[in-house]
Amino acid sequence: MKYYTAEEAAKKLRVSAGHVYELVKKGELKKKEGLGRTVRIPSSELKNLNVGKSYFTYDESKVEVIETHLGKVRKVKNEDAYVITDLVKLLGLSDSFTITRRLDETHYKKIEVEEARRLGLYCNQRGLILVTHKGIELYSKKSRSRGIVDFTRLLNELKVSDYEQVEFKEIDKEKSPNCRFYEESKTGIQIFKNPEFGEIRVVEISNEPYFVGKDVATVLGYVDTKGAVRDHVDDEDKTIIQKGQIATLEIPNRGLTVINESGLYSLILSSKLPGAKKFKRWVTSEILPTIRKTGGYVDNSEKFVNNYFSSFSLEVRKTMINDLERKNRSLLIEKDRVDKALLNNLDIIKQIEETL
Repeated sequence: MKYYTAEEAAKKLRVSAGHVYELVKKGELKKKEGLGRTVRIPSSELKNLNVGKSYFTYDESKVEVIETHLGKVRKVKNEDAYVITDLVKLLGLSDSFTITRRLDETHYKKIEVEEARRLGLYCNQRGLILVTHKGIELYSKKSRSRGIVDFTRLLNELKVSDYEQVEFKEIDKEKSPNCRFYEESKTGIQIFKNPEFGEIRVVEISNEPYFVGKDVATVLGYVDTKGAVRDHVDDEDKTIIQKGQIATLEIPNRGLTVINESGLYSLILSSKLPGAKKFKRWVTSEILPTIRKTGGYVDNSEKFVNNYFSSFSLEVRKTMINDLERKNRSLLIEKDRVDKALLNNLDIIKQIEETL
């Protein structure tokens, strides 16, 4: 009998890998026994499971279904809000994060289980993500499938005229006490963006930055991201975050591997990607120094101050912005010499390793 990994099963079922793990956890999809936490699913299980019939649910009075040439997509009526899991299935993606990692939070939002149920939408215990039409458009421009998928046709099919495109606003916790997603995202996880490399998620553990291993491995061109972290990063340089530990981070049932600074350098040194050195320079000269200096990465001083200190007077905020920009400039100058020395040392180490 043939067995499939969770990722392989997800592709066959046209769902996300996280959805497959959820089905296994609930006992609705049986895995091969005796393998511990490793998931191997018999082919017979996939034949007997009809995911679309069981989980494509909605309240007709609140949600409409749009027929596209790729399949069906659910959309909240009179709102610019599409169910992201439907798009994940249509495009054959592994999970929702493949889309959201390329967007900022103005183009998608997470609704809690209670709200999803009100709309008649099935979701797991983490809730459900809705994405705007503009968000789908922005993803299409960065997707690796843009040469294969006819995104222009898909976007035209999804666009309807009964709403205005909007940006999702931060939720008022007094009006929505059960929704903590946006508030916690400000402190629970940092996302560093770069036009060339995309996004890297970073969490803080014992006052030290830890990088999501999959993100780093993907940027560095590893095909098998899980294997790259397993083979190139020592056990003492990585740890597994369990589901529920960080509310704003999508964590699969098996946990999410994060790596420290030493593990980061191990992946960089082992990468064959020509841009690895440039990526290393971005991390060592901008991300790490700024985390240590300010406790958080700031790529837009004005936006940072206005978002987090909006209650302060305009004059005080202007002073804070000027001080922050001046400190950032000083920081880059201060770290330039150290950065160059570090880059030279890493290059020497790599050259030595290549001769061994």
